[in-house]
Amino acid sequence: ISSYLQIIVAIMAVIGHTLPIFAEFRGGKGVATLLGVGLGLFPYAAWIAVAIFVIIIILTKYVSLGSVTAV
Repeated sequence: ISSYLQIIVAIMAVIGHTLPIFAEFRGGKGVATLLGVGLGLFPYAAWIAVAIFVIIIILTKYVSLGSVTAV
């Protein structure tokens, strides 16, 4: 499969989990899906993002800040 096709499918998966149709486009698990996509397509970069996520949470105690910073 082409790399471009894999990236397009990954983007669609993240959008689908961020804005789920059956939940009236509210909520979702975009960050968790993005982590799964990252581990599948770019494993080294994903582990670096996980390390950044953990460091930010330890320093600030804010999960949302860790998520935004890691992404």
